[in-house]
Amino acid sequence: MDSYLNLDDRPGWMLRIPSSVVRGPSSVVHGLFPRRRTMTIITVNGKPFFGRVEEQKQFSAALQETLQPPRDETLPYVILLYGDGGIGKTTLARRFRDIVNEEEPFRGKVLTLWVDWEAERDRWSELQIGREHIRPETVFDVLYTLAARQGWEKDFEAYRRIRDDRKKVEVQALQALQMTGERDELAALRGLGAEALAALVRQVLPIIGERGEQLTRIFLEYGIKVGAEQAYALRQSLEARLRSRLGVRQFDLYLNPHEALARALADGLKRISRGKALLVVLDTYEIVDRTDPWMRIVIQNAGPRVLWVLSGRNNLRDSRPYGPGYFRGYSEDFPRRLLAYDLAQLALQDVKDYFAAVVPTRPLNEEDAEAIRRATRGIPLAVAQAAEMWERGVPLDKIVGDSDEAAPGREIVWKMTGRYLLHAVRAEDCRALYALALARGDLEVLQAMLAPGEGVPFDLEAELRRLERDYASVMAFEGRLHEEPQAFFLAHLREPLQRQSDLVRDLLARAETALRAHLARIEADFPLIEDRHADEDWRRTVLDLTEILFWQKEERAWPFLLARFVESLAYSAALRRGLLDAASRWEKGLSARGRRLLQSLRAAEGWRPPEEEQALLTELRRALERGWLGGEGEGERRAILAWREGLLLFRQRCYSKALEKYKEAERSLPSGGDALREHLAEAFEDVGDQLGWLRDEWRTIDAVASPEAEYAYQTAINLGRSSSGLYHALGAVQSKLGKHDEAIQACQQAIALAPKFPFPWIGLGNVYADLGHYEEAIQAYQKAIALAPTFALSWNNLGNVYALRGEWEQALGAFRRAVELAPSIGGFRASVVSALRALGREAEAQEEIARARPLMEKETEYNRARFAAICGERE
Repeated sequence: MDSYLNLDDRPGWMLRIPSSVVRGPSSVVHGLFPRRRTMTIITVNGKPFFGRVEEQKQFSAALQETLQPPRDETLPYVILLYGDGGIGKTTLARRFRDIVNEEEPFRGKVLTLWVDWEAERDRWSELQIGREHIRPETVFDVLYTLAARQGWEKDFEAYRRIRDDRKKVEVQALQALQMTGERDELAALRGLGAEALAALVRQVLPIIGERGEQLTRIFLEYGIKVGAEQAYALRQSLEARLRSRLGVRQFDLYLNPHEALARALADGLKRISRGKALLVVLDTYEIVDRTDPWMRIVIQNAGPRVLWVLSGRNNLRDSRPYGPGYFRGYSEDFPRRLLAYDLAQLALQDVKDYFAAVVPTRPLNEEDAEAIRRATRGIPLAVAQAAEMWERGVPLDKIVGDSDEAAPGREIVWKMTGRYLLHAVRAEDCRALYALALARGDLEVLQAMLAPGEGVPFDLEAELRRLERDYASVMAFEGRLHEEPQAFFLAHLREPLQRQSDLVRDLLARAETALRAHLARIEADFPLIEDRHADEDWRRTVLDLTEILFWQKEERAWPFLLARFVESLAYSAALRRGLLDAASRWEKGLSARGRRLLQSLRAAEGWRPPEEEQALLTELRRALERGWLGGEGEGERRAILAWREGLLLFRQRCYSKALEKYKEAERSLPSGGDALREHLAEAFEDVGDQLGWLRDEWRTIDAVASPEAEYAYQTAINLGRSSSGLYHALGAVQSKLGKHDEAIQACQQAIALAPKFPFPWIGLGNVYADLGHYEEAIQAYQKAIALAPTFALSWNNLGNVYALRGEWEQALGAFRRAVELAPSIGGFRASVVSALRALGREAEAQEEIARARPLMEKETEYNRARFAAICGERE
């Protein structure tokens, strides 16, 4: 008795493989369970086959159980292989067929019926129509014909009989309406065909509500305008007439011919499998899967010795809304005997193994293998094409293309898009798939691309449901393509010939119109440019429009991009990065001028050397001169550009020139908005700090009499900047300029803004000291000391006022306290020396001079001269 290996631990069922299968000859083990680093290489259609290990294991287990089904089992095994084009569904199905035909223990025990619906479509005119119009009887006839070619015609006697009976009963139904008499109530129906009459009879009661309306609509579709009651009466009379003219069996066949044909076809397949088990492969099943409700009757009734493999692009496993209706998934009808595989891409190791087998003389290193895996996305068809190119000696960069975008070379792109478009038999479907790729999930843009014309009704949701039903690449709910086909379609459309085609140009023009209209609606709600940049919807629309303009022509994109780019320098780092990313995606297709421009724009991100920033600003100034920054908001963009030019001059320590640029920016400021005013106010304050203060290498020493600094500080205040430090700095500069009244006001404003901050009090004391108002100065310095007792400058300045009043003992005490708090500052020790000498304490003065002299080497020239004068060394 066989023992079993469990290959699936999903709850509710267990797939088992007899251990006798596992213990077969080595060649069989390699066939069933391919392992890495084995000497045996599996081939399918003469090409190496790697991966899909678990799928092969479980197929073999299902096949074993098909050969020996449980006694009470009635359902067959069904294997669903699904995924987008090129993912390897057909190849895996062929591998299954090879296992059946070539490997033990299955060789000679299983028959195969292979149906390639793609190939049959070329042979049958009835399949060369829209998939929604393919009839079940056509699908049944194809299956019957292929079975008959293999010598199994005798097993389908019942199918042939039902098919012939159907034709006869339809003739009888039409004859039943050919009654004479002027008052024949069914006279209005005589022009209808047998199928239309059957459709009317199939409508069930009641006639009120939705079903009554549906019956009325069906009559109307056939050109018969009646109310609900009359429709009901006609339907009832029609049924009665047909029942009276046809027997019970004929009437049932007339109403339900597809079910009868399906059961008869299933009976034929069951008869075949009584001898040997039967493997039925329905490849490219998406072509006919609109008939799946009827095909499922065939599958369910063919018996447990038939194993079905349905290979197609659509997920038939799960129940869900699908297209205009609801799809009942196979998981509901085959809870025990269903294997469903959403085929994934090949792993990196599989890609390496495939290349090693196909091109052993040109090995891939790890980095190159990863580049090919990334560019092909591990899709077997693309990997095979890449290997073929590699074998021909094509360089890697021609295979992987723009590796940063994971867009492969031209040959792979054309191969994949050709596969995706294989079933796009209608021109409007090709247009729709292109539109989905270009719109990238923007439903408003997609609506504009696909709408037949202005004022013409168009249901985008219904169209997306239809496309999703026909093309597995489509995600209707999100209005876009799946990631892999999206990448290949976009790479395909980027080709110059495709981009310049009438179809693509029309789609792009429609997209541009829709995006500009959407942008205009947003901008109407946000008159201020800075508010627009804060709105995520506006930023996203700008980036989408930039992308569309690059699709059309580089020359159309740059003016729009540069205008938004200049604005982003003041308002939105996120938009700036997005614009750079958008342009970078087109870098390899840009002109030499465009690539230089893009390289210059990158200087706006992060720290760059001044010369790179200068190149950026030069390009932007050139764009301004060309008129590219014109239109609404031009003045604001001029202001932003001048501000940024000023920042560069500031960085280069050209402070007076920077101030002039800031003045230029101020003259172009928009009437509303805060952000740019705040940027400019900060810039004015910063340049004022550089123009208005004396500094050495490690500290700020004192304010200087600078009208430029005063202007800069005052302008910063006028632009809305307000801080204690700013008013304190303004007061200090004004004091040096002799504007004492203004300086006092500035210091008092600084104190009001930060009453516990000591510097404004020191500044106020300095102004009073300059005016000779010593008592007020002393009070100000004492207030500073009270706020910050350990701040040495307050003590030193207090000592200076006492010295000016001739109060040298008090001055000496204040000076000594300053030295205690800051013993390394030579200027404070110089003050101590001056007090000691004024008090006639020469010995102490000389000791202090010795301590101060090495420290004075770090002081300014003015302080060194002052120290020399105190020491009596110079006038």
